[in-house]
Amino acid sequence: MCFYRHPQGVTSIRTNNGSMRNRGVELEATYRLLRSKDFNIQIGANAAWNKILF
Repeated sequence: MCFYRHPQGVTSIRTNNGSMRNRGVELEATYRLLRSKDFNIQIGANAAWNKILF
């Protein structure tokens, strides 16, 4: 790997002056259909709703 430094140095700096907020809801449900000593069957589902605010 080789690094090269520009002879004039850094001429500008990037900044992030913004703001961001994540909001949302996530739901999960599981139902056990069959339960025995050595065997289980279950069904699961999940849903999510997310919104990003700038």
